[in-house]
Amino acid sequence: MKKPVQVCMPCLVMLLPAVVACQSHPTDQGTTPTTYLQGASGDYLGQTPPGTAPSRFAPGTVPLDMYHSVTVSPDGQEIYWADMARGIMVTRRVGDRWTTPAVVSFSGGRIGANAQDDAPVVSPDNRRLYFNSLRPYGSATTPTWHFWYSDRTASGWSSPQPMPEVINSTGGMHWQASVANSGTFYFGVFSQGASGAHLSIYFSRLVNGAYSTPEPLAAINAFGDVVCPFIAPDESYIIFNRVVDPGPAPDGYHVSFKGGDGQWLAPQRLTQLPTGQESSFVTRDGRYVFSKNYWASARIIEDLRPRQGR
Repeated sequence: MKKPVQVCMPCLVMLLPAVVACQSHPTDQGTTPTTYLQGASGDYLGQTPPGTAPSRFAPGTVPLDMYHSVTVSPDGQEIYWADMARGIMVTRRVGDRWTTPAVVSFSGGRIGANAQDDAPVVSPDNRRLYFNSLRPYGSATTPTWHFWYSDRTASGWSSPQPMPEVINSTGGMHWQASVANSGTFYFGVFSQGASGAHLSIYFSRLVNGAYSTPEPLAAINAFGDVVCPFIAPDESYIIFNRVVDPGPAPDGYHVSFKGGDGQWLAPQRLTQLPTGQESSFVTRDGRYVFSKNYWASARIIEDLRPRQGR
C-alpha cells in the first residue's frame, strides 16, 4: 500500500518483523535538561503565531514525516510528538528556553524500522501521558496497537502500564485517544470484518475511578468511517477525520458541536486544515489547533460554533 494511505499505517506496522535493537539516541531523564534549542524562546518554541491558514510548526525541529499530531501539555511547558523511527519525543520549557528534543524515558523501542510507541496525549490534569504502543500485551503473539499510560512522578515518568482491559479489549486495533476533563476516554478503533475495514469512535466514562464499557459514539460514527478524535476538555465539541469509500487518505477534518439538548449536531468541515492528514489537537489555552505538524488559529473552530439560540 502506498505511503499516502495514512490511516492504514498501523496495519502495515503490525506486519513488520519482531522487535529489533533500538538505535542509540538521547533519552529524556524527566527533570534535568542538558542542552537547549538555539533561538527557541517564549511560548510554543518562539514560533510566529499562525493565522487561520495553517503553517508548518517548528520546521527543522518537529519532523515532517509523522503520523500523529503535535500535542502540548495543559500548562504549555512541554511539547510532544512521535518520531516514526525513535519514539515519543519531548521538549520542555525551562525559564524562557526549550530543551533539545529527546525521547521520553520510557519510550524508544522499535518494531522493525518503526517506533513501537506513538500518539502521545497528556491528560487534562497534566499528570498522565497516554499513548499507543506495539509493545507486548497480554498473551498476544503478534504486535498490535493498544493504549498505555505513564504517570508523572517527582523523578520523571513512571514505567508504562496498559490501559484497563475493558478499553483495550474493544474489538479491533486501537488508535489515538483524547481525554475530557470528566475523565471520559475517547478513542478510535480500526476493525476488519466480512464487509471490509471500518473505522469508528468509542468513548468510556470514568465512574468512581473505573472505566465503563466503551460505547460507540453513534451520532458521529453515522457520518461514515471516522478516525482520530479530539474531544474538547468540556466535551462541547469533537474534531475527527473521515475516510471515504474507502479513500486513499482521510477526507478531511470535521467538527461537531453539542447542542443545548446535549446531542451532537451535524458535523461541519474544517476547510482550512489540510486534507490527507489524520489527527488533530487543540491547545488548552484555546488559541491554536494542530494538524500533525501544522498549526492554525483556533478561530477556525470558534467561527463554526453555533451561536446561542441558533
